[in-house]
Amino acid sequence: SIARLPWGKEVSPVAAARGVKPSQAIRLYEFEACPFCRRVRELATYLDLELEVLPCPKGSVRHRSEVLALGGKETFPFLHDLNT
Repeated sequence: SIARLPWGKEVSPVAAARGVKPSQAIRLYEFEACPFCRRVRELATYLDLELEVLPCPKGSVRHRSEVLALGGKETFPFLHDLNT
């Protein structure tokens, strides 16, 4: 929204200067209307993290079943780091 405009458009100079990046992107399971998911996306931009965003709208089974298998319940946002 316009009220959150400054957030999510800048990258931290410290994060941008970091030379080593993970070999695989972090998976973010989310749905667009979730305010907590939006904050995770904004912070990932600020920290210059590479995300693979997987949408999980209500009624969807494709990615929601993965979240259920990985975390035991459908709670969003859900981050899955394949590098650890």
